[in-house]
Amino acid sequence: MLPITTFLTNISNIAVYVIGFYFLVSNEIQLGTLLAVILYGQLLTNPLKKISASINTLETSFSSIKRIFEIIEFKDNE
Repeated sequence: MLPITTFLTNISNIAVYVIGFYFLVSNEIQLGTLLAVILYGQLLTNPLKKISASINTLETSFSSIKRIFEIIEFKDNE
């Protein structure tokens, strides 16, 4: 989940930079507006990154628990 989130975040950042630079060059927005949009975008994506990291930790924990139970069941069968 984490690589997918990172990829989508990077793609959206690149899109914002390119479109924002285009509007900045064509004098439709000011530099402060572009910086505000970039910062708001980062504020929106940071919680998504944290949630993704938490889900990744949970997946790792569950797979570890599954392996431990498999070892315990194997020793019980012997």
